[in-house]
Amino acid sequence: MDYLPWLVMVIAGVLALYLVWPARQPAPADGGGSPTPGGRSARTVPPSRPAKAKARADKARASLRERLVHAGIYSEKILPMLGFIRLGLVGLMIFLGYQLALLGFVSTGAGLTLGLFGGAFATLAPSFYLDFLKERRQMAMRRALPDALDVIVVSLEGGLPVAASFQRVASELSDVHPMLANELTIVQREMQMGRSLGQAVQSMAARFDLDDLRNMASVIQQTERYGTGVTRAFRVFSDALRERRQYRAEELARKATVKLMFPTVLCILPAMFIVILAPTVFRALAMLQDLNTTVPISGGPGP
Repeated sequence: MDYLPWLVMVIAGVLALYLVWPARQPAPADGGGSPTPGGRSARTVPPSRPAKAKARADKARASLRERLVHAGIYSEKILPMLGFIRLGLVGLMIFLGYQLALLGFVSTGAGLTLGLFGGAFATLAPSFYLDFLKERRQMAMRRALPDALDVIVVSLEGGLPVAASFQRVASELSDVHPMLANELTIVQREMQMGRSLGQAVQSMAARFDLDDLRNMASVIQQTERYGTGVTRAFRVFSDALRERRQYRAEELARKATVKLMFPTVLCILPAMFIVILAPTVFRALAMLQDLNTTVPISGGPGP
């Protein structure tokens, strides 16, 4: 039983190597892919099992890379490190379960079982953390976007071009909204590399997975397609965005009254009842004790 934890870790390592090892394509059978005189293949070779596994792994890797971008992690080095972090968490949970068994809290089998279940749940921790980072970035962008649009409109009305307006916004809002300033700097560099403003903003919307940025990109692309003024489009979109933010604030204010009900009922009302009713209860207990001591008990022992 002492070698059981190491055996479990070796099996997990072998499975991980099997999943990440690049699969080789098998050579086709003789005559399997030879074309017929009509120009069609005599037999269509279905994709092999390693090829399907590699395709699924590539799709999962692309989805994970997209989630990392949404969370604000643009480095390519984090992608392989995330797999090692998950494997490390699994090993750590198995080790902690085995240590609980050695300390005598649980049996060896129960400790390994707890370690395996803890490792399974620990592999989900990075995903929850990425979702948390994504929601925080989206909330910060929603708060900063109306202010940025106001500065952009003022700069455009003052005669600055679009690229200079974005640069002005990035410099003016770098202290208040540093994340937005960095993203606008990326948009400006993409425009300098030859992309249009709509394409650059659409790329920023893809990095945030935010509907407000997608709407902004579609408005800019329509102005570029039909040749209308960009300043007017930005002004109209800024007004609509501020109204949407006001509606969202009112919705949160209406939800706050319902959310305050639970801490009020569970925390405040019991304390109020204790403060109000405790003196009355103590006084009633004291009166009952006085009555028990002063009232004589009727009857006595027989003759």
